[in-house]
Amino acid sequence: MLTCSTCGATNERGSVFCSQCATNLTVASQGVRYNPNAQLPPPQHGYQYGNSYSLPSRSGTILTLGILSLVVCGIMGPIAWAMGNEELRRIDSGTTEPGQRGSVVAGRICGIIATCLMIFSALLIVFVFATVSSHSHRY
Repeated sequence: MLTCSTCGATNERGSVFCSQCATNLTVASQGVRYNPNAQLPPPQHGYQYGNSYSLPSRSGTILTLGILSLVVCGIMGPIAWAMGNEELRRIDSGTTEPGQRGSVVAGRICGIIATCLMIFSALLIVFVFATVSSHSHRY
């Protein structure tokens, strides 16, 4: 007969689980007690158990925004730039997977280029309008 270390019930020899509380008797016989309320220690530096990180990587989003800011709409450039800066901070602090750093940097650079092109275009438009309006007042 086996005595359950959790509830004290007697069970037949060879039983795997206690007939009263369902404790695993093979583990309990080895001196290990199961505690369903046990808490794992908190992750350190954003690293979690099972080789996963506490924050998902946004590298694909940043790269997509960076490329679209160059090709389609320059307004997405500052967004890709800002998100890229934040994602690099996350990677450096260990809360996001460092293997995605190249995609983040590429998207961030595309965002920087698109932002500079957008500012240059805006200044060029202002210059053209100022030049045209000054010439139209002379005649």
